[in-house]
Amino acid sequence: GKGIDFSIQTATATGTTTSELLDHYEEGTWTAGFTAGSGTITINTGADLGAYTRIGRQVTVQGYFGVTSVSTPSGTLTITGLPFTSASLSESAEYSTPSIRLGSTTGTMNAAQGYVSSGVTTLVLEDFDGTAAIAMAEHIQGGSSIAVSCTYFV
Repeated sequence: GKGIDFSIQTATATGTTTSELLDHYEEGTWTAGFTAGSGTITINTGADLGAYTRIGRQVTVQGYFGVTSVSTPSGTLTITGLPFTSASLSESAEYSTPSIRLGSTTGTMNAAQGYVSSGVTTLVLEDFDGTAAIAMAEHIQGGSSIAVSCTYFV
């Protein structure tokens, strides 16, 4: 294959090494969107662009996204449009969690959390109430903002 081959080095992982070939580098932008379990969340088209860097199979995305308007959103809040489909690994090893900052939300929220799961181009955001993950979409209103950074495997 093509790429930078690191197989001459001694592997240091305590697990199983599956590759020592760095075969991909890319950076660019991606366009985010929002979906809710029901209702709508309209993203500000002047604040819907995120950046990404891909090194090998690892992708880091980030962005600051604004909401222009909503129509009674409820249920699961999802950011769509990640630049690459996430990996499907054994034992759910592909799951990844983001760093999130929310601004100008409505209602009481405890702690924002989220995840990228298997074989998707979406990032699910949730509220953690101290016991369980609960839906977050109803906390989003016109003027809300979401800043996110997340690293995941493809």
